[in-house]
Amino acid sequence: NATNIAFAAISHYMGDLSGQMFAFFIIAIAASEVAIGLGLLIVWYKRTGKIDLDQMTSMRG
Repeated sequence: NATNIAFAAISHYMGDLSGQMFAFFIIAIAASEVAIGLGLLIVWYKRTGKIDLDQMTSMRG
């Protein structure tokens, strides 16, 4: 987040939108990673009926 703020601030200071666009791209990538992780948790819950971290660490193939 600090890097995104720096990109946006420098971009505003320089009068160029490329830093703000890059910060937006980073936020979009982070949101997609969260969505994938949440999807994996939902699939795991549907398969096992519970979310047990010890069982998840021993997950194989």
